[in-house]
Amino acid sequence: MEIDIKEEIERFSSFLAEERNTNIIFSGIFGIGKTYFIHKFFHNHNNYTPIYITPVQYSVSSNEDIFEYIKVDILFELMNAGVNLEKTNFSFSACTQMYIMENIDRLVVSFFKKAEKLKYGTDIIPSFFKLKNKLEKYKNDLNTDQNKEALSFLSINKEKIGSIYEDNATTELIRGLVESLKGEDKQIILVIDDLDRIDPEHIFRILNILSVHENFNGCKEENKFRFDKTIIICDIDNVRRIYSNKYGIDVDFNGYIDKFYSKDIFYFNNIDNILNHISMILKSLNSNKCDELGFSINEHKTYNTAKYILEKLVKKGSINIRTLLKYKNANISNTRRINIPTGRVFAKSYICLIVFDFIRKMFNSIENMEYSIYKLNRYDFCSDECKEIVSSFLFLSEYERNNFKPGEYELSNHLLDDTNTDICNCNKIKYHLLSSNSYGIVEIEDNCLEHLDTAKIIQSAFENYSKYFV
Repeated sequence: MEIDIKEEIERFSSFLAEERNTNIIFSGIFGIGKTYFIHKFFHNHNNYTPIYITPVQYSVSSNEDIFEYIKVDILFELMNAGVNLEKTNFSFSACTQMYIMENIDRLVVSFFKKAEKLKYGTDIIPSFFKLKNKLEKYKNDLNTDQNKEALSFLSINKEKIGSIYEDNATTELIRGLVESLKGEDKQIILVIDDLDRIDPEHIFRILNILSVHENFNGCKEENKFRFDKTIIICDIDNVRRIYSNKYGIDVDFNGYIDKFYSKDIFYFNNIDNILNHISMILKSLNSNKCDELGFSINEHKTYNTAKYILEKLVKKGSINIRTLLKYKNANISNTRRINIPTGRVFAKSYICLIVFDFIRKMFNSIENMEYSIYKLNRYDFCSDECKEIVSSFLFLSEYERNNFKPGEYELSNHLLDDTNTDICNCNKIKYHLLSSNSYGIVEIEDNCLEHLDTAKIIQSAFENYSKYFV
């Protein structure tokens, strides 16, 4: 099952093609499919060659090392992108060529030491030694007496790792390889993925390093490695929270972050297409008890209430598409028993428990589920959704009063919508459960529904669920 991303691809294509839009922050909530989208986008756009790096593996303590690791990653990705070493036309200055020749052994050793730390394989090593042999042959053809003064200058000033003026052999090599990949209608793009998934200490260190080396030779629009564009993939709201925790809420985040993008932040939002898949996923559940669970039947209350609540949790960023897709064609059942005052019964006897049990599978802890449930508010639900959810969850939200016994009950005031000015006319709301085999569905007057807070009912129901039935 693939999520439709056509509209977002068209929107991002126009955004990426905008003039002078060279530095881009691509933002989206965790698990919404940012990486999948970017890879799919570049697969379908041959006028771009992406070079991907993922800093999540950079567990180092200094700016100097981070920048060197970035270069190692870039070199490997350039090789994977199909650089032909035999046809590469290195457009270096003569003195830089000489510098590389004089230091090629140290360059290769240093490179593979860093590559080993990043746990790369060795299948690409022959290509690097082929490059080394080619450059050594070129060295023998040069007049080594030329440009000694320039070589000395490079050795002192350009070799200093981590310096803002750093422009050593590896950097020159990367520039040459990037240039060799370019064509008349092809742009090379550096893509930095999952920035907000690394240690907070390193997020801003990496951002600052990228910022310093973006301003190459004093020209803000010239990338040090000659990439045409850079894309940083993250959840900018998550980065903002991390920034506030690190530097304080009074420190201006916007003033800091705006130097990392040229125009606007691109907000990736494919929520509508993800929501469309919730129905498909619920209908796809496989089980000989599926009809009892009700997820495969469009008009069934279990299906409807599960769909409505899942939609809201997705919109709040509490459940992502990666988690949802795990349940496509999944085999599920609910055979657990619960204790209530009248005896021991199956949890599947109550729609509210069926739905909560299913949604609970999507969270790694009951605490995370609780946090997500309490992000819901009364404005999330339309009137039709309120009617379905209230009739299915009200009995559980009032469990300490009714103990799941059929009968007529008076509603607790704390479940009323306290923003409703006409609430005084409905202080004595009553609801009743006709029988014990009605899946916990209660009857309540329609004219009273507008006085209820659906989010409070779900939250109160969850409190009793986690207290008595987990």
